Amino acid sequence: MNTQSDVSDRPFGPSNNSQGFKANAFVREGVREGFLARVAPVVLRWALAVTILSAVADRFGLWGPPGTANVSWGDWPHFVA
Repeated sequence: MNTQSDVSDRPFGPSNNSQGFKANAFVREGVREGFLARVAPVVLRWALAVTILSAVADRFGLWGPPGTANVSWGDWPHFVA
């Protein structure tokens, strides 16, 4: 019979003052940092793409005619001028 207790034998996991709890906290933080490291560049790329495509849409008149609120150019001739 095994005399050492295993973490899986405990019903609620390691106690708060054990070394296993500290290691689990670092593992969870590592997973969180890994997730953010993968997701953040994708979100930033999408935000940049939307910003650039919004300006292109304004040049082609998709946001409204020239002189409308929040419209810089409104159509291609105003953009070229």
